Amino acid sequence: YKFYWKNAIYLAKMYDKKALTMMDKAIEAIPTYFTEKQVSVMYLERAKIRCMLKDYKGSLNDYLRVGNLSNEDVLRVAFMLKSQEKSTLALSYCNKLLDLELGFSSGCACIADVYADAGKVDYSVRVYDYLINRDPNVPEHYIARSKYKKLLGDKVGERNDIYIAKLKNPDVDKNYSPITDILLAKNIELLNAF
Repeated sequence: YKFYWKNAIYLAKMYDKKALTMMDKAIEAIPTYFTEKQVSVMYLERAKIRCMLKDYKGSLNDYLRVGNLSNEDVLRVAFMLKSQEKSTLALSYCNKLLDLELGFSSGCACIADVYADAGKVDYSVRVYDYLINRDPNVPEHYIARSKYKKLLGDKVGERNDIYIAKLKNPDVDKNYSPITDILLAKNIELLNAF
């Protein structure tokens, strides 16, 4: 298993699709003496590799086999569930983030996005109200909230939020989305073999 795992990690860092084949072989060769935790680590690594290779359905299946996930992994699972239109389950993962680390802005972004998909855009605005009340100096929060206000038909609120964001940072990207990079590979760290 170690040979396959090390090769999988090496190939994954180069975004080579053969990494998944190597990781599959590593999982097939899991020693019988491995603990449940060690087996979970193998599936977690494969989930990350699949995510890096944009196989989100396979990645989600592996993530759901793993018990304890990092905040970043919980967030990835939430967005993968949302993309498969499993908003209720996605929301439960978003809420885990808030339980783990109150004010975790990515978790809030997740919740806002899931609420919007569920037709509760006013709740999405409230999530960003909360974030802005906690730290009014983050221009990206105003940009994100402006998009939800636009969905509600609040053009004045949308323009005001963009205006405030530009006052705080004239170079802020008007198209900023807090969830853009969540599934991207640059956020995924792979372990080394046992």
